[in-house]
Amino acid sequence: MEKARQVDEFFQLKVTPPKEPADLYAFLNKFLAAGLRSFHAHPVIYKTIENEETETLEESPAISLYSALCLQLANHIAEEATYHKCEKCGRPFVRQRGGAQFGQHRMKNVLYCSPECARAKAQQEYRKNRSQATRYAKEGLSVEEIAGRMDRDVEQVRKWIKPRGAK
Repeated sequence: MEKARQVDEFFQLKVTPPKEPADLYAFLNKFLAAGLRSFHAHPVIYKTIENEETETLEESPAISLYSALCLQLANHIAEEATYHKCEKCGRPFVRQRGGAQFGQHRMKNVLYCSPECARAKAQQEYRKNRSQATRYAKEGLSVEEIAGRMDRDVEQVRKWIKPRGAK
């Protein structure tokens, strides 16, 4: 019940943002520790035959979404993870999904949250450049002039302004 009250207090924004490191530690202790309780070790008490005492075994609390998110945040704090913002979709992320060997994720020099976002951004840039090159060609500029204005290779510009289906 205490955990639910703390979570409710947090989401009602009755908490002021920490200004000093001590305030941050108190904040994390209050809210993060409450979410991590379900991951703490719980002693198991066995019934002894000699005494024939009947003791109920303490059950571990259920793992909630809040608890899982607290664990993820605690792991990020422990590993000193850096949060990035995807340049395509705007999602915050720590590791780029996919694009690496099984079980590995890229964390440095990453601009996109996934290879799909990276590919979508590359396609968007390609279409924008092709459209710009086509506009310049319709204005009567030569391939060399277009390549100079766009700071691109002449062969690339030729491909962009070549009519579709032409070889």
